[in-house]
Amino acid sequence: MRVTVQVRSGAQKQKTLTLYESGFFVSVIRGKHSIQVELVLHYGIALSMRNSIFKTETFFMKSFCLLFCTYFCTAASFAQLGVKKDLGFVTKFSEPSQVWRSASKSYEDMNLKEGSPFFQETWAKGKIVTPDKKVVSEIDLKIDLLADRVICRDSAGREWVIDEPLNEILLDPTTNTKSLHFLHGNLLPVQKVGWYEVLLNDTVSLIKGWKKSLDTRVSYTNGPEQSVSSQELYWVYFFYQEFQVTKPTDFVRIIPSMKTQIEQYASSLKGKLTTEDKLTKMAVFCNTLKGLHRF
Repeated sequence: MRVTVQVRSGAQKQKTLTLYESGFFVSVIRGKHSIQVELVLHYGIALSMRNSIFKTETFFMKSFCLLFCTYFCTAASFAQLGVKKDLGFVTKFSEPSQVWRSASKSYEDMNLKEGSPFFQETWAKGKIVTPDKKVVSEIDLKIDLLADRVICRDSAGREWVIDEPLNEILLDPTTNTKSLHFLHGNLLPVQKVGWYEVLLNDTVSLIKGWKKSLDTRVSYTNGPEQSVSSQELYWVYFFYQEFQVTKPTDFVRIIPSMKTQIEQYASSLKGKLTTEDKLTKMAVFCNTLKGLHRF
């Protein structure tokens, strides 16, 4: 969310300031004239406040902060992650776009012995969402996490690199997997490169990423051999602040006021749960905590 503040003193002086969700700043134009503050909010709502002479910057800051926070706390439609709920016009995939290019066969030419550059080796039906909210559905997709690209397959079996900006990827559920939702890193509160799976989008949000690297070693009998190593990474977003987590108890430093409840619940997350399952359960639990300041 962006807020623009226009500060006028009489008819002579004017200053425009831009405020973001991560914080804001205000300066006061001193003088003997009255001061008008106008907040032009991103959703077309305009609020104005007129006052006579502000004697101190402290008084002005308190007045402005109260007005700004009142609006922010009552705007329930804000989302912490840049997920489009209204996907706009949906079209079924038929032919590749003119700006897409044929996928290279670089991985097929490699002597890949271990690992995979893809999120999953098999093709998955899904949808892609562009920045202008155009949606293409029923398309065979692979997410190349090593090269940061998305590959699709047409009806003739030809593979194409989707060479245009994408915001989201939604993979349809199968008999073995649930529906999966991916968000490009440039839409995260702290921008990143590549694709990230949205595990939970709430006041306490959780995403999953992968760090993949290609390693080559020379075999005297088989020549160069390649392997792809992969590391799973997790981040929590709480009021636009980013925290990398590896275990359930890491949530204590995110919400220290709920230390006792978090540690008690973390002790119950035992057994054969994966790291993803443990962190997801903890994120869901944190969103149910009584007294948590909701987003």
